[in-house]
Amino acid sequence: MKMIKNNFYIITGRPGSGKTSIINILQSRGFLCIEEVGRQIIREQIKISGDATHSKDRRKFLDLMLSRAMYTKENL
Repeated sequence: MKMIKNNFYIITGRPGSGKTSIINILQSRGFLCIEEVGRQIIREQIKISGDATHSKDRRKFLDLMLSRAMYTKENL
């Protein structure tokens, strides 16, 4: 029997407020956590020397964030 839980929590806060630390602790305790889309994109852009980041080409960054968020929602 598969248990389905439709509740979720969103962790927000300013940069440097400890969001990632909280998420890492939750993951270590077995909670399913979905990484922030922006963090994924920035890491990928750095790896490929891309400019679609919040500090370079903000429009590309926002377009990628929207696209990734829509893809993630469809595949959860």
